[in-house]
Amino acid sequence: MEDKELKALEDQIKAEQKKQADAVEAMKKASADQKAELDGKIEESEKKIKKLSDQQDQIQLSLKDKTLGIPVYRFEQLYKFWKANKSSIAKPGGMEGKQFVFDLPGDPRTYLKTLDEPVELSDAVADHWVLVPFRTPGIEKLPDRQVLVIDAVGRGIVGPTSRVSWVERSARTDNTAPVVEDATYLTGNFTWIANTAEIERIGQMIKITREAFEDWDQLLTEIRNELFPSLERAVENQVYQGTGASPQLDGIITTAGAYASATLNASTLQANNYDCIRAAINQLVENNYMPNYCFLPPAEAAKLDLAKSTTGVYALPPFSTPNGRFISGVKVVESNLMVAGSLLVGDFSKVTLYTRRGMEVRLWEQDSTDPEFDRLTITASVRCALKNPTVHQGVTGAFVYDQIADINAAILLV
Repeated sequence: MEDKELKALEDQIKAEQKKQADAVEAMKKASADQKAELDGKIEESEKKIKKLSDQQDQIQLSLKDKTLGIPVYRFEQLYKFWKANKSSIAKPGGMEGKQFVFDLPGDPRTYLKTLDEPVELSDAVADHWVLVPFRTPGIEKLPDRQVLVIDAVGRGIVGPTSRVSWVERSARTDNTAPVVEDATYLTGNFTWIANTAEIERIGQMIKITREAFEDWDQLLTEIRNELFPSLERAVENQVYQGTGASPQLDGIITTAGAYASATLNASTLQANNYDCIRAAINQLVENNYMPNYCFLPPAEAAKLDLAKSTTGVYALPPFSTPNGRFISGVKVVESNLMVAGSLLVGDFSKVTLYTRRGMEVRLWEQDSTDPEFDRLTITASVRCALKNPTVHQGVTGAFVYDQIADINAAILLV
């Protein structure tokens, strides 16, 4: 019965995942209003998948102590011995002088008798344990920053190499024009240059005692759960604001241009965050880019939700979706990477993160003085390069990074 339920849940999860994939594909050709609707469908599918996965987990936990549908009894050996000798055991002195050895799998504390009255337990009184403490699953910890910027840039994988190279058109003289009969064409000119990005290594190591590793079977899992996300956050931080000086990547905001367009100067009454984002989008469109993401610190994103008219009515401009998360077709994302009061709008398709070595966690036994102290060394690393072409950098490039107050001051009509 439980196997059938698992199969049904798995089928439902796959169906929801297909709906998500279809919605993501449809986003590529959708209008701004359609994108908002599709975004809602994607979020709804995500909630359904989580709910179905939780149900699946519960059933799998209930099956954990079963083998081929037959319950596994911890006292099975003792039971078999009793069954085979119950007639002798029933006689007075029938088992006198005889011994029987059997195994109890798992933690012996799980077999101890539970008292009606609670008893305080500690390792110091291990000889007197009488009550089994209940431990809730998982580890309680402060939440980490969500990794969001990496999802916006292009992704790629490279083979054996120490750098990623590409060719840029650094200059162009375009003299294409109508020509009268028997006249010469005007001369055009193009300049191409080769550029590269070094593959850099990002990682860290930690030390643990062998005792800790042996005594807690969940330790390596927890270390992996900590190190993989920390690598992702470190890579994202480099993509966002790496200095470009080896071993750092050439980060987006390090090379992005500030707001510099003058076409909307002193043009907007009571300018707000919506207007500033729209002005930044305008600068990119003027330079022939197609912006697709806008990153804001959480407080500035909240101001989009809380904007009101002078009469207290929530203000929503006509170029925004009803939830305010698409402005002129550009997706708005909240990120704690952003500095307070700042804004980053860009055509993120112009930047690509290439991975040479994927995220890797390794365990070493012979590092430095580890053998002397019976310790282990665990390393976590990734090798990657960021292709951030120089032609897409600066004030005429693919990104606008500036303080919202500065953009507001430029476009405000007073």
